[in-house]
Amino acid sequence: MRVLLTIALFCIAATPTHAGIFNAQTATLENGLEIVVIPNHRAPIVHHMLWYKAGSAQELAGYSGVAHFLEHLLFKGTDHKDRPLEAGEFSKIIRNIGGQDNAFTSTDYTAFFQTTSKQHLNTIMQMEADRIRHAMPPEKHVLSERAVVIEERNQRTENNPKARFYEQMQATLFPSHPNGRPVIGLHDEIQKMSEKDTHAFYDQWYHPNQAILVITGDITLTEILPDIKSIYGVLPKGPENKRHFPVVPNFEGKTTITQHSAQVKQAQWMRAIRAPSFHQNKKQSLALQVLENILDGGATTRLYKQLVVESKMAVSISFSYSADKYDTSSIWISAIPTESTSMQELESAIETLLTDVIENGVTDQEIKEAKTRLKNAAIFARDSLSGPAHIIGRALTTGSTLNDIETWDEQIETVTKKQIQNVSDIYLKSQNLSEYRYVTGYLLPEIEDK
Repeated sequence: MRVLLTIALFCIAATPTHAGIFNAQTATLENGLEIVVIPNHRAPIVHHMLWYKAGSAQELAGYSGVAHFLEHLLFKGTDHKDRPLEAGEFSKIIRNIGGQDNAFTSTDYTAFFQTTSKQHLNTIMQMEADRIRHAMPPEKHVLSERAVVIEERNQRTENNPKARFYEQMQATLFPSHPNGRPVIGLHDEIQKMSEKDTHAFYDQWYHPNQAILVITGDITLTEILPDIKSIYGVLPKGPENKRHFPVVPNFEGKTTITQHSAQVKQAQWMRAIRAPSFHQNKKQSLALQVLENILDGGATTRLYKQLVVESKMAVSISFSYSADKYDTSSIWISAIPTESTSMQELESAIETLLTDVIENGVTDQEIKEAKTRLKNAAIFARDSLSGPAHIIGRALTTGSTLNDIETWDEQIETVTKKQIQNVSDIYLKSQNLSEYRYVTGYLLPEIEDK
C-alpha cells in the first residue's frame, strides 16, 4: 500500500502500456521527465539511458556542432555543492563499479548511457541527474575538448573523401534546413565555439521536461519509480521549447554532384531522396519500411539479386530509409560498379529496376517475406539488453508515441501492395517534370593527366 501511494504522489501518470513488442512500462514526473522501463530479468544488469530532445537540428545557424561539443563537455565535471565531479571522474566511477558508459549526438537527440549491475543503478542516476543542471567544465577543458572535436572531424570527415561527399550530398538535399548540417559541425564553426555558446544550448535544452529516461534490465517501474522521483524528480522544470523546421521546396530540375579524389579507388554512385519520416506521415513511412526490405532485405531480394548476383553489374548495392526523424527524412541508394561496368550503365540499370517497381509493383510473396523479416528483427531486438532502450529512445525523441512503438509489428502487417506502389511512384521516380526531390552523386577516382 505504501509503494502504491508513493507512486501516485510521484507522477502525473504511471500506467504500464498494453502488451506489445517490448511490454514497456511508463510514467511521467511532475517536472516533465518521461520514464520508460523495459524489464529483462535474464541477468542482474541494467542499461540506463537519458535522451534529450535536442541535437544538431536545434542549433542556431552559424553554430553547427554545438550539440555534439556539449556532449563531450558533459564528461568534464560538475559543480554540485554536495558532490562536485572533476573532469573525467564520471566515467572513472562507472569503470570502478564494473560498468561502461558513453554518449552520442544525432540530428534530433543527444543520449547518454551506462551499463552496470543492478545494485549500482542509484549511483548512476545520481550522477546523471547531477549533469542535467550542474555541468560546469573548467575553461581549460573547454579549449582542450574543442581541439579533440576538431581532430575527430579531421579523422572522420576531412581525411575521408566518402564522408566529405556524403556531407555535400546531405547539404544539397536539405538546403537552408537543419538536416543539411553535419552533426559533428563545420570545421570553421567548431573552431570559434566558446564555453558561452555551449552553455547557452545547455541552458535552453538540458532540463527534465526535455528529456526521456529509458531503463532496461532486471528492474520494474514499480520497483524503481520511488528512487527515480527522489533523484530526478527534484530537478526544476525548464522552458517549454518547441522544435521548428522550415519547409524544403522541391528542386526545379535534376541536381547532381560529381567529386574526384585521389583517395578514391572504387567509383561509387549515390542517390539521396527526401521522404517523410514516421512522425510526418505514418502510412507512407510504414510502406517505405516494407519497400526498403523488399529491395534490400538480404541476398535474395531485388537489388542484390538482380544487380550483383545475376547481371554482375555491381560489387555492392544498398537501399536505406530512416523512419526516425522528427522532420523530413531521406532514402539513400548507393552502389559500386564492377570493373566492366560504367557508371552510366549502372545508373541506367538501377533506374530500370526502380521503374519496374513503380510501374508493375511488387509481388504478394515479396511483401509477405519482407514483413516476416521485419517482425523477426523486432523480436530479436527485444531479446537484447540495450537494443530496446535505443529503439524506444530514438523513436520517442523523434515524435513517435510508445503505443506507436509497441504496435509497430501490427502496423507493418497492415501495409498493402497499393500503398507500396504509391510511395514508389512518389519517391523513386527519376523523371518528373513538375518536381524533383533528389540529388544524384558520382564519387570518382582522380582523373589522370594524359
